[in-house]
Amino acid sequence: MRKFINKHRIFIIFALVVCSFFYLRIARTYVDRPFILSDKTETIEAVYVAWACDCPNWLSVHHYTEQPGYEAETADCFYVEAGNEENQLPSNLIFSTRTRIRFTGKFYIDKGIPEDYRAVGDFKPKHARVFRYDSYELLSN
Repeated sequence: MRKFINKHRIFIIFALVVCSFFYLRIARTYVDRPFILSDKTETIEAVYVAWACDCPNWLSVHHYTEQPGYEAETADCFYVEAGNEENQLPSNLIFSTRTRIRFTGKFYIDKGIPEDYRAVGDFKPKHARVFRYDSYELLSN
């Protein structure tokens, strides 16, 4: 009888570990956020990239100016995060591939997913660089 109980305990613990692993791969949690901000304040011009997935949607324009035939890649893109609620991008702003914004702020040192990121699909997006901006200027839309 004792061996039977131990086998059940082991099975339950194993099932909990497996379920926790899959949950953390699918659901966004607190640990998915980046935590450490860089000391360097930057002003960058970024264009919106309309991916058909839950991917980082902003790309610095220096990729296009330094390489005229550049094709956007997800590895070069980043997320943006408002430094405060008053400074968020307007909800009525329609993002297109022509949307170009100048952001001033800092990159996080570690990669992650911004807290206010709105996913398109059901799965957790990939971790990427996150730029926390203090101010922005809409250059074109």
